[in-house]
Amino acid sequence: MDPNLQAALLERAKREKARRANAIITPQVEPEFTDGGIPLMGSHIDHGPAPVRTSEPSISRGLQLGTQGLGRGIAGLFGLPSDLGELAANAGVSIGDAITGADSGTVDIPLGGQEIYDLMADGVRSAFGNDAIIDRSAMTPQEQVRDQAVSLGTEALLGSSGIRALKDVMPRGLAAPFNAPGSEARVVAGDTAAGVGAGTMLETYDQNVPQSTQDQLGIFGDLFAGLLGGVGGAGALRTTERAADAASGVVGRRAEPRGTVPVDPETAQPFSRNDVGRAATLLQQETLDPAKASQNIADYLASVSGGPSPSTALIADDPGLLSLERRLRSGPASPEFIAADRAVMDDASNQLQGIRPSDGDPTAAREAAQNIIEAALSAPRVAVEAAQANVSEQDQVMTDLVDELMSLRTRDQASRDLDRALVDDTFLPARAEKNRLFEEAADSGVEVGTDATRDAATAEKERLSRSNPALRDQQSQSVADAFSESDGPRGLADVLEDRRGLKNVENTARSQGNFGQADTARSVRKGIDTDVEAAAQSGAPGTEALAAADANFKENFAPYFRDGTVSPQFFKSLDRDPTRGSTPPEATAEKFLRAGSSSKAAAEDVAQILSISPSREEGIAAATEYALADAVGKGVVQNGKVNENALAKYMSQREGMFEALPEVKGRFDQLLADVRDGNAKSNELGEKLTAALEDAKLTERDVNKGVTKLISDSDPSKAVTGVLNRPDPVAAMKEATEALKGDKRALRGWKAAVADHFTDKVTTASKAAVSDGNDTISLPAISREFKKNREALAEVFTPDDMNALQQIEKRLEVMSKRGSQASTGSATAENFGGLRGVLRDLAGPAGLVTMVSRGALMAGSVERRIKAVADQFPDANAAAVKLINQAQFDPALAKHLLDFPTKDEQVYTWTRKLNQMIVAGELADQEEEE
Repeated sequence: MDPNLQAALLERAKREKARRANAIITPQVEPEFTDGGIPLMGSHIDHGPAPVRTSEPSISRGLQLGTQGLGRGIAGLFGLPSDLGELAANAGVSIGDAITGADSGTVDIPLGGQEIYDLMADGVRSAFGNDAIIDRSAMTPQEQVRDQAVSLGTEALLGSSGIRALKDVMPRGLAAPFNAPGSEARVVAGDTAAGVGAGTMLETYDQNVPQSTQDQLGIFGDLFAGLLGGVGGAGALRTTERAADAASGVVGRRAEPRGTVPVDPETAQPFSRNDVGRAATLLQQETLDPAKASQNIADYLASVSGGPSPSTALIADDPGLLSLERRLRSGPASPEFIAADRAVMDDASNQLQGIRPSDGDPTAAREAAQNIIEAALSAPRVAVEAAQANVSEQDQVMTDLVDELMSLRTRDQASRDLDRALVDDTFLPARAEKNRLFEEAADSGVEVGTDATRDAATAEKERLSRSNPALRDQQSQSVADAFSESDGPRGLADVLEDRRGLKNVENTARSQGNFGQADTARSVRKGIDTDVEAAAQSGAPGTEALAAADANFKENFAPYFRDGTVSPQFFKSLDRDPTRGSTPPEATAEKFLRAGSSSKAAAEDVAQILSISPSREEGIAAATEYALADAVGKGVVQNGKVNENALAKYMSQREGMFEALPEVKGRFDQLLADVRDGNAKSNELGEKLTAALEDAKLTERDVNKGVTKLISDSDPSKAVTGVLNRPDPVAAMKEATEALKGDKRALRGWKAAVADHFTDKVTTASKAAVSDGNDTISLPAISREFKKNREALAEVFTPDDMNALQQIEKRLEVMSKRGSQASTGSATAENFGGLRGVLRDLAGPAGLVTMVSRGALMAGSVERRIKAVADQFPDANAAAVKLINQAQFDPALAKHLLDFPTKDEQVYTWTRKLNQMIVAGELADQEEEE
């Protein structure tokens, strides 16, 4: 009840006594107090002479009385504002008079409920006669009770219906029943039942309680009777509803299933379903949005597993529940909330510490990174060294090839060796054999014809005769004259002697430049050769030796030394100049082994001679070495290496020579193949070396810019910072864990380093919210770090670790809502305690009035006495309050209560404030009746 309204009722009680006695306000007489402190506050309102008792009521009289009751109820409702306003105004006047000692009279506000009813009654009498209205004095006691019940019931029905229609704009205290879970029709029914009960109890109290007792109780007796009747009427309705529920199979007092709701901590017994329903209804009434609050709790429970949870209101994030928690935090439950908060913060700290490996040594990661880098750089270095060794080895092969060429005999020496095989070992023995055979033939006395000799000399003589006498060579003339006169056969010895003489003449003439004489001597000598050959072929007796000598010349000498490209001139020069002034051995190879178009023919001469030489192998080797030395001299070796192209060119220029001397060609072919293979291999090895060097450089660059290098060069904390500051921290952290995964000790050390870094980032120095030894985790810091590095951290932390961090963040996010707790909110459960709540509502205002009239001491005694009386009544919400208190720290229980169906558990089965106002207005109307 409104304090002003209650104070007004108390003060009107005093004025009522004076008005009944003399129709004026008499001086106040202080009420006496009993030992229990209950004030004796005056006499009961006098309702006039005892009513006239009629015999048996008829149906028409019942309808008439019912109609009057309805009219009185309607008048009472419309006059209620005036009645309450008058009470409030007079309360202020009475308080002022009590302070000043004056007597200011009373305030009279027209159109109260009784005045409106009187106007309505006068109108009915005027229209239908005086018998149309039955005066209360003409009613039986039972009719008076029914009249009062119908009147207040009607007033409650209409008032409750009006509040229901205007619930969105009505004051919270009045509209609360219609905003609570459940049926609005039940509230209207409850209000109506409360009005009927209040009217019934008021009239019954007035008729049956002794006047002396009513005088002692004063206005409190009437007020208590009216309010008690309201509670009783609403309770009767609820009892009827429960009975109906029980009849339909609904058991009201069955217990909730075990495990869903904890047992009563005091009795260890399960709570009844009614208690759970009451608690659910009260909690849902406190909650601004029960469905959303329940969903928030469900989301939280799904996101966390185990460990202490923040208080339910913080998890639900509902303004109404936050308001309730704030009120509870300021009361006796404050230590429980503080302990719960600290438990959450301690658990978060412990979870954060648990992520770090207990045996993790951050320096192990640095040591492992250094070893990894060394190993990473070592492999390319080994590859480079191996490639360099292969290149060096191949270079040595190519160098050895050149050294082999350079170690061969020089061209001069090789030429001398070839000359020895051609001349000394082959030509000279063949010539000596030729000469021996002819000398043996000469000694046999064989005669040779001179016809061919004479003809040749005669031809030369005739040639000379045709020349200019002044220019004619006399020596040539002498030779031609001498042999042109030959006649008849001559001895072979003489013929051979002449031949030798002519040979000498020819050689001398040629050496002196007298080519005419040389030609003459040569022509005559050929004539002698013809005559000797003719004699050898004649078959004449005694010519056998000559024939053998001639055959040897033709078969074993001439084809090798007189035929060919180079051989005839070369060997004839030897015959002419035994001292070899014009044919030194150093130049022999050059004459036979040469480039150009005649290279094949010249080389064939060598091959022809060596084919009969006893030193053929030595000659071939000498020819080969000469050719190799000549190739070196011609630039085949360049910059210390055999030039493949130069060698091929050298060989192409001497294709004929190589064709005539296949052994020499084979050696050069092998050399060219070796050079080509060597160069290819050198190129391949060089490319491998280049690739190895480049790979080593790339590896070094990769290492220098990689995460492993950062870890190896920095202390653990800076290394973690560096990794997380990379443009792609996720890839960087993955690279780090991949690099270290082969070393379990290093990986644990790296995880410890990351955990240390994260802990430093998200904790504060304050210890106010945690127990000793724990770190205080900052929600903004952990949220910031998680938002920035969540994916990177997941590369080093396990899924369980990440889940723990997420739960830490979730719990701290919930804890951060403590600052949003509001002081406003719906009423708490103690305001819904039935009659106990009604009486406690009266304690404060009654004490206030007493303090004004008698002082603070008496006021305290009155207030304590009223509360003591109220405490004797059962608290309908005691068990529900226990559950609500438990739900503050049990999110699952809170969700159960928020989800619990409350259509059968209306917090208000009646609008108590409306009932209080109706009772107060009725008391004011009774006063007006007097």
